[in-house]
Amino acid sequence: MTAPRPPFRIAPSQSVAAKAKQSLMVAAGELRILTYREPYQLSDVKQRDSLLHTLNTEFDETIPLPGDGGVFYLIVIEDPAAPGKKPRRRPVLLPENDVQAWVVGYAVAKVGIELARRVSYRAEMLPAE
Repeated sequence: MTAPRPPFRIAPSQSVAAKAKQSLMVAAGELRILTYREPYQLSDVKQRDSLLHTLNTEFDETIPLPGDGGVFYLIVIEDPAAPGKKPRRRPVLLPENDVQAWVVGYAVAKVGIELARRVSYRAEMLPAE
């Protein structure tokens, strides 16, 4: 007897923002493969400045930000370390429209196809078996 397949939890009829947030929450909370920080509206000067401050002070990083605004999600992944060294936490900034596909791909790479189904909303994104 085969184990039951994990459910597709994200409804295709939801907005892009809802699908992005849900896939990140499942990847962070259930699969524990990343840390989901927050979305930023980059056309808002205060949010843009806050993001730049976070990147600089918390991660000692700079990421070129797009000039056209839009919503971007800040997540944190662990960069594999050399043997005997601690992994480095790295910020990743994802445009809202790319979040879902990126999370599915990252989940496949980190935990395999079966668990990646939990961050997907389309059956055809991954092979049936």
